[in-house]
Amino acid sequence: MMPEIFTGDIKSLFMYWQDQDRAEKFLKGGTREKAIEEAKGFKRLFSGKVWADMGTGTGYVVKRLKDHFNPISIVGIDISRAMLQRYQVDGAHRVLATTSGLPLRDASIGAVSIFFCLSDYPDLRPFFAEVARVLVKDGPFLFVDYAKGDQYWETRKVHHGEKGIVGNINLRTTEEVKSRLEQNFNVVHLDYVSDMVDSKRLHAPFQLPLKIERKFIMALSRKK
Repeated sequence: MMPEIFTGDIKSLFMYWQDQDRAEKFLKGGTREKAIEEAKGFKRLFSGKVWADMGTGTGYVVKRLKDHFNPISIVGIDISRAMLQRYQVDGAHRVLATTSGLPLRDASIGAVSIFFCLSDYPDLRPFFAEVARVLVKDGPFLFVDYAKGDQYWETRKVHHGEKGIVGNINLRTTEEVKSRLEQNFNVVHLDYVSDMVDSKRLHAPFQLPLKIERKFIMALSRKK
């Protein structure tokens, strides 16, 4: 079995996400449900804006949030054609592109979100710089990703390289995220969110306790 290579190998990462069967799995929520509920509290900042969701997948998060956020239009951006072919949001603009190289004009987007995407990458700076480029001044940027202490990904890191297991291994602290954001953004909200889940639904190829802690970072900032 070929290993699923993410970090430091962009070509392999790109090919991994083109898988049709994998895209089917992202038609449902899973861990993202907790993040969606937390994100609803920021709806005021997204209302009436052109909203770009980067690493949007099949659009499950956007589908669940669009009526709360009430944007004037939606742009879903992803590197996976398979994901975008299954996009669940009617009327949204779909863009096949990498988050670090967006085919968008400077200051053309009113609000940006990224959910559970950038832990595949060792460096946040090129992604955050690109978000700052396309975002209007004072526009909101909602960043959500797995954190250090997430029990599933911390366990998976122990099995790094076994049975083709290599994944979201760039787990970060709030301090690490803040240091990257502050180059282009004013941080408004930054905290950890935790959720205890049934490990059976994860179908992990290694042993897990019956209940595990999922832990992620939720950061809201505004472009300087």
